[in-house]
Amino acid sequence: MADVGFGSDDATKRLEFILSVNSEDLAQEWLDEADTMIEECKGWLGQVRSSNRQSLLFWKDELRFIFLCMCDIRSGGGDKDSVEWQLIMSILSRMPLHPDCSNLLAQFASEAPSGGSWLEEVSIFVSECGNQDHITSSLGSSNVIIHKVDCLDNTIFAAQLQLMHHIYKNRCPASFEYLDASSIKSSEHVAIFLERVRAFPQHIFVIAYVERLPASEQELIATFIAQHARSADTMHLHCIQSKDTVLYASPGVSISSWNDSSLNEYYPSQWLQGCVASNGH
Repeated sequence: MADVGFGSDDATKRLEFILSVNSEDLAQEWLDEADTMIEECKGWLGQVRSSNRQSLLFWKDELRFIFLCMCDIRSGGGDKDSVEWQLIMSILSRMPLHPDCSNLLAQFASEAPSGGSWLEEVSIFVSECGNQDHITSSLGSSNVIIHKVDCLDNTIFAAQLQLMHHIYKNRCPASFEYLDASSIKSSEHVAIFLERVRAFPQHIFVIAYVERLPASEQELIATFIAQHARSADTMHLHCIQSKDTVLYASPGVSISSWNDSSLNEYYPSQWLQGCVASNGH
């Protein structure tokens, strides 16, 4: 840098001079660098999660909670009767578990922290605890359907249950297969859910109340569906909406229209009772 009359140790004045001379260009350069770093970070996070696909069955705050509980177990000597141990097992039970899951938790709890990212460590742990061979049967070719429900506001909840009966037939969805778009707290949830859809083609996924999502997140779903249509990937996704959204019929995507009359053949109360009975609760 050319000498502008400041002492070499006067960094503050040098910065003020730089900003006064070329503040707009410098600000834009900093913004561009920040955007690049954010995109690189997102790419790294996505790679960590996709490399350990079972971790996609949980939200990031759930993974963080598992990690914190694991730290408490480590500091407490690995007590299997601890509240933290039971909490971890309770959260993990939402996915099909490896028969040796409890021993895997004991092993991770006895090891010193890896020194890497907490997210990478807990993602590896969760993935190893999942039963990779739980479902081996295929659901066949891809199935992407947009369900448009035309019914009164006071019957929309019942209509949603009737559609779930239609989609899942004789079983209830697993908690990770269903996304209630009316109650999500973070835009990250939509992105992670779509990654689940891609990572687990043997499962049936449902996004309900799509119309209640912000336009940007509706566009995220539409882009995901469009990319799928151009690929050979298999996936099974049902999007339920009671008002028009940005989602539309396209190659590989069909529209099903429903009203109170066409849904009358489905009895969600009996379906739910059967699901509960089959789960042994």
